[in-house]
Amino acid sequence: SDITYNPVAFIDENETLNAAYDANELFGEYSGDWNGLLTSHKTGVNILITDPAPVLTLLPMVRKEHEEMDDGNKTVVLYTGDVAAHSKPLAWDAHEGEIKASDIRMEGNWSSVMEYEDVGDVDEGLGQLTVHSSAQPGFYEVIYSATDQANSVGTITRTFIIKDKEVP
Repeated sequence: SDITYNPVAFIDENETLNAAYDANELFGEYSGDWNGLLTSHKTGVNILITDPAPVLTLLPMVRKEHEEMDDGNKTVVLYTGDVAAHSKPLAWDAHEGEIKASDIRMEGNWSSVMEYEDVGDVDEGLGQLTVHSSAQPGFYEVIYSATDQANSVGTITRTFIIKDKEVP
């Protein structure tokens, strides 16, 4: 498959010619905006080629009772004591293809009220989330991130709304 890069040119007007774009330096994308850049009689034009960050896609979650909770939404309601099947998001990089689930990091304040346990092959990203029975109701985030070989980082966030377990 073809890879799309976003080349950008800029005039390095920094006194030290640091080869990095600084605020107020002229720049333009390759789409034809370079006319003024390349005729400005400057000593250097730098061309940056950026690698697009991996794209992450959330997957549905299911309660232990096999009750579908969502369809891959960014916000999910869980109750204290809940156990839910959890899949890490799919991560795709335009250059490298699929990024293994074991390379996807989970950060945020979620770990103060939930435990995550891998189930099966860690590279498949299947796991189980257990909400502590003593968890404080509130909003908690999991920030998933994947890094490609060019160190481009893609992220996606899922918010968990934790509520007290409903008593029958």
